[in-house]
Amino acid sequence: MRRRLILLALVAVAVATAGLPAAPTTAQSSGPQRVIPVFPGVERQEWTLRTPGGAPVAAQVLKVAADESLQIRPVMAQDEVPGLETVPSMARRSLPNGAVAGINGGFWLFQPVGDPNSYLSMDAQLVSEAETQAETGRGTYGITREGAALIDRIETKIELFVPDGEITIDAVNRVNRGGAGATDSPYRDGPNTKYVYTTAYGQSVTLQGPELGDRYRGPATVVPIQGADLPASGASGGDGFVGPSRTVDGGAVPIPPDGMLLVGYGDGGRELASMAEGTRVYANVQVRTLERDRDIPWSQVDRGLAAGPLIVREGRMTDPSSWGGEGFSPGHNNNPSPRTAVGVNAEGESLLVTVDGRQKGYSEGMTMAQLADFMISLDAVEAVAMDGGGSTTMTVDGLVRNRVSEGSPRPVATGLFVFHDYEFTGTGRLSGSGRVETAAAAALDAYPDGSREVVVASAGGFPDALAGGPLATALSAPLLLTGGDQLSAASETAMRQLGARRVTLLGGTGVISEDLEESLRRSGYEVRRVSGASRFETAAGIAAAVGRDRERIVLASGEGFADALSVASPAGLLGAPIVLTGRATLPQATRDAIVRSGADEVVIVGGTSAVSAGVERAVRGLSSAPGVTRLAGSTRFGTARVINAWAAGQIPALDQTGMVVADGGRFPDALAGGPLAASRGQLLMIVPGPSVDAQDDAAAYLDERAAGPLERITLLGGYGVLSSHQQWQLDQYANR
Repeated sequence: MRRRLILLALVAVAVATAGLPAAPTTAQSSGPQRVIPVFPGVERQEWTLRTPGGAPVAAQVLKVAADESLQIRPVMAQDEVPGLETVPSMARRSLPNGAVAGINGGFWLFQPVGDPNSYLSMDAQLVSEAETQAETGRGTYGITREGAALIDRIETKIELFVPDGEITIDAVNRVNRGGAGATDSPYRDGPNTKYVYTTAYGQSVTLQGPELGDRYRGPATVVPIQGADLPASGASGGDGFVGPSRTVDGGAVPIPPDGMLLVGYGDGGRELASMAEGTRVYANVQVRTLERDRDIPWSQVDRGLAAGPLIVREGRMTDPSSWGGEGFSPGHNNNPSPRTAVGVNAEGESLLVTVDGRQKGYSEGMTMAQLADFMISLDAVEAVAMDGGGSTTMTVDGLVRNRVSEGSPRPVATGLFVFHDYEFTGTGRLSGSGRVETAAAAALDAYPDGSREVVVASAGGFPDALAGGPLATALSAPLLLTGGDQLSAASETAMRQLGARRVTLLGGTGVISEDLEESLRRSGYEVRRVSGASRFETAAGIAAAVGRDRERIVLASGEGFADALSVASPAGLLGAPIVLTGRATLPQATRDAIVRSGADEVVIVGGTSAVSAGVERAVRGLSSAPGVTRLAGSTRFGTARVINAWAAGQIPALDQTGMVVADGGRFPDALAGGPLAASRGQLLMIVPGPSVDAQDDAAAYLDERAAGPLERITLLGGYGVLSSHQQWQLDQYANR
């Protein structure tokens, strides 16, 4: 891809005609600092730029391939007009439908609050007409039925055709903007305006009555249309029938669920009433470009979103004087601010861009001219700005990926999201809003028929939970997590659903309080606590609870989680307790636990950077003289691979058709992974991000498993832990 690597040539535009100051240049020393896969055909780029004065500017770019499996679609706040909702909230709602990434959409109005400003179409249906509030229509991004992206300034004309003529409709899915002061507003409606309402507005519309308006007040004529729809462009897909007209003085009027509702005031109402009941009618929406002859492609558009201004056309920045023609003031255009934009390059790839701003020391923001030139540097041949400022938001997998200027995302009326149509058939996910909820989901999945006993560990750290994995397996019990002072709500709910009666608490009162223990007793649970003065003593106590005279005992680092996490499932399946050690020193409590266990073999997991050679010598010198086996790789992923290969040789009945996968970089959502995998007779593998094959040992292990009978992979944790891209990769392994 062609890139400008010297300057974002933010030219000093025609200031005399535009009334704008010259735009400062913004230096760009190289390409994006980081490129992160989002989904096949979608990547997120992180950019850091600097102004001539040295101030930083941070930008995020979603680059979306022109691929039939990907669609860019608008999403409405709360799925109806009008409404407001944050972009991450929209993203989380849309994620089950394949929305992997998105940005905030266009502008919105206050009458009513959340009314999309200008053109909006979704699923081949028109939601809002292309309003003109200044000299020209707003810059608009559209997608044709064939998936081609278009960016132009547009206007719309909406007509209803009946056998003896046509009726022009003025507005779509918005209220009458008459009222006090309306004559001075660019958003005003006249006294004879005709409206159409579809189910995108909701189930009904509340009309203005005589007491709510001024010179536009008066009764409205309403006409239901059964069966017709309002296309995004072109003619309606089917005829409708005119229903009985009536006059109303206000109040809620239902919108036909399979059609639309016409509302008119004054002469407009009388024109609507002239249509005879039972008459066939269909709608036609003309989308016309204002500056070049591209009406025919726009007649094929089935989804689109207006914002503005149009900033790049045919690979060049548009004349800034035209930005004022769209209704954007010099103050809006010239102040460095957070910005959002959408562009398309010559290959048909779409570019969804956010620029952070108003955050000194992190990102100053861009002027509109700087935004235009940045889009050109990304090879955009067409680009339009979206709503910006505090609205500027980018999400991936439902998580905000830029730094919003107001500290938290602002509610907006629309978002623009990238959807995939891939169906996951070889993977599933167990997750919740956090580590506690994820552990609860894993517990319920592991024991669908319930469990009389549960093991509960602190959610605040990993040692007790990981050492407790083999105990949970020995008790045929799930492992749940909790806060220190009171039982977490998700764990409490899971215990009730499991029908648990006995609870084993892991850790001292410093991590799980006496009050929590007493609360469990008052609730009728039989409670025991396994604890010590340190994580090493607690692990030793857990090992004793697992039982004595074991064939082997596992020794893992108490200072890092990865190795203990990887060995938790095979240790549980083999009935081997896990005890913990420091890197360089074998704690006395651990020495005693190894001797007390009577194990013939100590299995050390991890290399010498995790468990030193000195610790290994100390184990070999114990009075019980156990044999020692070290399972280690050059990385945590290599160690996990070695552990699982060893386990496959030790456990004949291992279920190799399934596997549990956890994030190798963080422990919280993975704490319950060992007991979950053990309950299924499966192994757990940790993987790196942002791609599961980013590390050689992880990729090699997945290749080895995919060559066998592997059919199903369970991901442990939400999308912030294991992304949609990682799930897609794992799905390929499971379906190989």
